[in-house]
Amino acid sequence: MRSQTLCARHRVRSFTVAAKCIGDRIRERGRFEPDELVRVSLDRPKRSHVVWMTRADLDEHAVTANHVDDVAHVTELRKFALLDRACEHVCPACLDELLVRSGEQPDSPTHVSRAFDTAVVADNATVEGPLVKCDIHGITFGSRTSPALAGLIDQRDAGPHGRLINVVVISTKAENRFWFDEAFLLRALGPDIDLSTGIYRMESGDRSRALLESGTSVCKHCLRDWLQRNGVG
Repeated sequence: MRSQTLCARHRVRSFTVAAKCIGDRIRERGRFEPDELVRVSLDRPKRSHVVWMTRADLDEHAVTANHVDDVAHVTELRKFALLDRACEHVCPACLDELLVRSGEQPDSPTHVSRAFDTAVVADNATVEGPLVKCDIHGITFGSRTSPALAGLIDQRDAGPHGRLINVVVISTKAENRFWFDEAFLLRALGPDIDLSTGIYRMESGDRSRALLESGTSVCKHCLRDWLQRNGVG
């Protein structure tokens, strides 16, 4: 029932399952009233699994459940598919925070201050590899660019100070595109490269890897928005 998914607040992790209305409330950083939430055990013949749902979900599908130790056990076979369709994958840490805000017991220890924190990224979240932290979009995949261009993107409304070059790195599997300012490319790759078309294509290898490593990572969404605001791309 779990899949590896990127959570913008907590990074990549194994997601769990909960009712769709719970997922909506998580995205709102909201909460439920006391007794609205219920743990539901779907007791299939060969296996069971427990999900958080609302009592309204059970009422909507006319589910009859046997309540044992605060868990609603469902054994009616024809209700399983209905309840499965009422669920979606959610970040377990986000779910725990919602449970604390709603006065329920979380599956993992969750501090009250973190549960009520409204920051886009959790204070204990870390990133590595291709991931970056963004104050607007949360934890997301980054794109490499030049430090000067990254500084302009951070300023939101600042426009480019020189020509922008679309660098296309070609491999046997894909073409990956990056944006750099012309001055940075001339310093990094030498003055003899031809940038007249505004597009520079290079094979994946040591040279392209060195170029990307000499740059910096920015939020790909912020980069896209900045390019669009400046009529580029």
